Amino acid sequence: MDLRNGIVGLSALIENARALSESVLDSDFFEARFRANLMTAPEFATGIPDIDLAATVVANALGAIGKVPLPTYAAAILRLSDAINDALDTIVRVEGLQN
Repeated sequence: MDLRNGIVGLSALIENARALSESVLDSDFFEARFRANLMTAPEFATGIPDIDLAATVVANALGAIGKVPLPTYAAAILRLSDAINDALDTIVRVEGLQN
């Protein structure tokens, strides 16, 4: 995977993760659930197990529409963020662009 394709491939996921986080901060759990479910859709799977699993954990923690999110949803979102950062760090390291 080259740097450009790796980062471009994650860009939609990163945008959805950003929008999900903002939705949670605004207490808009309907939008947050939409974003989480979008990230778990097969057509958006990254093929990076840590990210795909973390997105699934977020979707499960937010739960179904009309339900109260599990208390673990914030930690799940943080883990998704960490998984995305780890993937980006790996892409940069593999491409030899590390500082």
